[in-house]
Amino acid sequence: MVDQAVYERIKNYLFLVVDDVGNMRTILKRMLRNLGFRNVIDANDGDSAYEMIKNRKIDFIIADWRMPHVTGIELLRMLRAEPRFHEIPFVIITGEVEEKRIVQAAECEIDGYIIKPFFAKTLEDKIFAVIERKENPLPFDQHIFKAQSLLEISEFEKALEECNKAISLKPESARAQNILGNIHLKMGNEELGEQEIEKAIDLNPLYIRANEDLAEHYAAKGDQENALKYYEKADDISPHNVKRQLATGKIYLNLGRADKAKKAFDVAQKNTKEDDPTIISEIAEAYLAKGFDEEAISAFQKNLEIDSRDLNAYNKLGIALRKQSRFDEAIMEYEKAMLINRDDEVIHYNIARAYHEFGEWDKAMRHIERSLELDPDFEEAKKFMKVLTGE
Repeated sequence: MVDQAVYERIKNYLFLVVDDVGNMRTILKRMLRNLGFRNVIDANDGDSAYEMIKNRKIDFIIADWRMPHVTGIELLRMLRAEPRFHEIPFVIITGEVEEKRIVQAAECEIDGYIIKPFFAKTLEDKIFAVIERKENPLPFDQHIFKAQSLLEISEFEKALEECNKAISLKPESARAQNILGNIHLKMGNEELGEQEIEKAIDLNPLYIRANEDLAEHYAAKGDQENALKYYEKADDISPHNVKRQLATGKIYLNLGRADKAKKAFDVAQKNTKEDDPTIISEIAEAYLAKGFDEEAISAFQKNLEIDSRDLNAYNKLGIALRKQSRFDEAIMEYEKAMLINRDDEVIHYNIARAYHEFGEWDKAMRHIERSLELDPDFEEAKKFMKVLTGE
């Protein structure tokens, strides 16, 4: 029996339905409207949903588990990573064969899930059950929420106290164990923090957050091998996270394994909604920083095929070409950039470097002078002027 008082409070909620299958979105919207919820919008993938959530106040999310690019779980993780989205009710729709896996992967960060096929009554019951739990959280949930909130404001001792209370109520919770580990890491107790997060993974090997947290921790301290180990574990659970694939690829580059990096970067690009120049640019920058110039050239060229007005891509492509002694090609790219903006001091500086390396001293001088006219405080240009003048 639906609590009418609760219904009156939530009937004007804005629901967001996320599913890559159009018919399923239509069915869910119809069910919600028949239940009396008139404010329903939809998105056809996790990327679009995330953009909507950032720009509108969404009150309740219903998302499919399996979607290309960004799955329901990945969307959930993106939202739970931001304090402003912590408390949005989130229900995932899944197939029966995936039930155990999804619950383990989410580790209670979802508010509920519905197994296909289902009827409107199932959806209604789940919505009201989730609202009831949000409004009247169990003691475990209260301690977890307090621990997370205190951790975010660096109240470590109080966070530790709340987390230990949660663990006393539910010792098998990987989520609570992982928060405990993160508290110790923030307190500077690195070895203990690592051990506690390892315990979380032992409790639930499919818990993505614990694997990611350890990967990010090891990456930050420069332990590339361990960072890679835990990123790969997270990828085995959910291979569609673009940010994680980019991080994995960069670690492979740090280890000199360009072939593995390319595979990770290819997966990252495949999992974007469409060719995203910002993703391709990040990949190109990573290649360039580690001296993989040919790969950087290919990536920057692809970036410019998508966005032919990206001045940064022209600049960096020129740098990569110069490193390969392809000075005439570098000059050609800088000249293309100047057709877009003739008053960019960095472009003039870079083309001056290219002309100098190509043996065109007069042209190099002309462009470095123009660079300094545009920005008299441009330190790199001033240093290069001294090179040209022999000072």
